Amino acid sequence: MLREIGYKDRFYYYKTVRNMRIEIILQNPVNPDALKNAVKKSLADYPHFSVRPVLKEGKPYYEEITKDAVVIPEDNKSRYFGTDETNGYLFYLKYQENRFLISTFHGLADYAGLMPFVHNILYYYTVECGGHTPDIRTKTNQGDKLELFDPYAKYADAEVAPTWEYTQKEKIACLSVENEKKQNFHYGMHLSTKQFIDLTHKWKTSFVPALISLISGAMAEAYQISEETVIAYTTVNMRTLFECKNQTNFSETIVMPVTKELRTKERTIQCKELRAFLDAQRTKQNFSKTMAAVVSAVKKIEQIPDENPCCVSLPIPNYLLTYPGRVEIPEGYETWIKDIRLEGALGDISNMGNQVSVVVKTTGDDMCISFQSAVNTEILLEKLVNQLKIFGISARFESLDAIISDLYQIDKLKKWK
Repeated sequence: MLREIGYKDRFYYYKTVRNMRIEIILQNPVNPDALKNAVKKSLADYPHFSVRPVLKEGKPYYEEITKDAVVIPEDNKSRYFGTDETNGYLFYLKYQENRFLISTFHGLADYAGLMPFVHNILYYYTVECGGHTPDIRTKTNQGDKLELFDPYAKYADAEVAPTWEYTQKEKIACLSVENEKKQNFHYGMHLSTKQFIDLTHKWKTSFVPALISLISGAMAEAYQISEETVIAYTTVNMRTLFECKNQTNFSETIVMPVTKELRTKERTIQCKELRAFLDAQRTKQNFSKTMAAVVSAVKKIEQIPDENPCCVSLPIPNYLLTYPGRVEIPEGYETWIKDIRLEGALGDISNMGNQVSVVVKTTGDDMCISFQSAVNTEILLEKLVNQLKIFGISARFESLDAIISDLYQIDKLKKWK
């Protein structure tokens, strides 16, 4: 039986691979058998993840599968999602010592759609190991199938007037890339969540405007950007706005331009203007227009007739900020779990150009910021640490091993007969 893949999910099938990763650091060594059983039981709760992408007339669909998901020791190898290497699944797990990692193709879900599934794995794992932890399980939502699996088809509106459009004429900054070896530079920064929250209160703002003010300012200083505009994208979970129960992909990007003029302003004013950019774009009208553009893009690729084509013009970003919010260890699991880490692997960095991927998450008082790029961002982090120091925040960063990204290639998918 085949199920049609939603427009946003399908959109990822035509892009460079997007590999999302969630790593669980345990207090004790991994029990492989318990982990395998936990994944199997979690899939019974989330049958919409028990799928394999197949090609029918050149277009991807989902085929229901019953094989066990791949749960293996860490081997430092990359695998192709949706192939026999992953038993057809769009995710698999690797474990070593006291940690395990779930590696996922972004076409399956975003972080908000994936994290409840991970919580089920954690619950079943502790129970399999003899624990008595709080029941944090959830299941595949029931109700409107279009809302659950294809909300872009439901909420897209090509005719709606957007509440904000990018109309600036300033030249956009371009970071230099000298990377003949195609190296993936990967750094991690740590600072106090409490200290950063205190800073947002001082600047009368929230996390995202403060982060963009700091990162964009440090980027301009690090790469001698004087006249040009630094462009940031930030991701927004649209579920609350649309009261939508989607458990696959329902997130979009917002453009946050930081011009030369804005960079010269006092931080409270910077953050106020950045917050205005955020609020103007975070509306149903704006996202409905963006969703219509995604639908049109997929239809164009698949050569599907489009009665109402839509296009939204956006500038090329210098960096993409992903901030899924607080990622806390579930209450009652502290004796089992030491940390939960989020990471996005870039895949083929030759397709990333000079863009920087920034992932921010907070767990307790640890605020972790991950930087990945083909651009060597060490000087950027040095400038960012110096900026934070001026505002009374002590931060440190370290060079990390490049992530071995898992892969995706549409022509490797099984052909439906």
